[in-house]
Amino acid sequence: MNTASIWYDWLSTWQDLTMEEGNAITAEDWPRVAEAQLRKSLLQVEMEACLDSQPTGPEWSNEWQRVIRSELHNSELLESIYQRRRAESRELETSSQNLKSVRRTYGGGKALAGWQSYG
Repeated sequence: MNTASIWYDWLSTWQDLTMEEGNAITAEDWPRVAEAQLRKSLLQVEMEACLDSQPTGPEWSNEWQRVIRSELHNSELLESIYQRRRAESRELETSSQNLKSVRRTYGGGKALAGWQSYG
């Protein structure tokens, strides 16, 4: 097998792993995300050992662009989940503050039974 075919195989495998990673991100299956990332890091070691034999030309550039678009898509998925979780966290913090306020207002200096777990 010539070096160009090895590189195309590596890039195809990278693309498959990136798609698998994206599916895992969408499912919020973080162990699966970690597994895909580990496999990509192992593949990267192989690729880095042969950087001098990397193909060139427009077709090769197009292949890389396809992989980069998939990586950017995964990054956007992660950012979306992160923003959603931040909003949920802010809502929970607001609810917690509201419950503390109710507790202070109606609890008088003593905690009411049942409200203690919300403090």
